[in-house]
Amino acid sequence: MKSVSLVSGGTIKTEETNLCTVVNEDFFTTVYCVKDTECKTGSITGFVAVKSLNDMCSDDDEHMLRLENEYAISRHLALQCTSVRSALSFSEFDGSPAIFFEWAAGRTLSEWIRLLHKKKRLSPGIKIILKLACNISMALAEIHNAGVIHNNLTPRKIIVSRVDDSDDILVKVIGLGSAS
Repeated sequence: MKSVSLVSGGTIKTEETNLCTVVNEDFFTTVYCVKDTECKTGSITGFVAVKSLNDMCSDDDEHMLRLENEYAISRHLALQCTSVRSALSFSEFDGSPAIFFEWAAGRTLSEWIRLLHKKKRLSPGIKIILKLACNISMALAEIHNAGVIHNNLTPRKIIVSRVDDSDDILVKVIGLGSAS
C-alpha cells in the first residue's frame, strides 16, 4: 500500500504505508483509492480515485487519448450531472499520466451481484431491484441529456451504494474513456 503527498507541479509521489490501495487493475490502467492527507486535490470526501496508465501504456498515443477524453468528458459532465464523479485534475501518479477523481463510495454493480450470490441471496427484493434499475436509467438519461454517450457501459462501470442501510441507492457511472 502507498501513501501520497502532493509536490509542486501537481505530481504525486508514493511511499509505502496504508493510505493508498489498488481498487482495480487491468492491462492498461490501475485505479487507486488515495487518502488526500494534505487536502491538496480539492476532494470533498478526503479521498480520491486515481486512474493512471500502466507503464507499458504511458507512451501509447491511443491510451493517452482515451485518458484525456475521459478527463474532458468527466469535467464536462460534473458541471451538469450528479451521476458521475468529478474529475479534479489531470497530472501524474508515480510518473505515469493520471486522472484524479472525487472518490465514489460503494462497489461496482458486478461486485454487488457477485456478493448477493456469494451470500446465497439470489434477490435483494423487487423493490431494491426496481429502484436500482430506475436509478441507473436516470443516471444514463442525465448523461445523455448533457450530450454524452458512454459507448462502453458494463456492470463494472456502475458504482452502487446504499444510503444508511435504507432502500435508497446511489448510482455513479464511471469509465468514460470511450464516451463521445
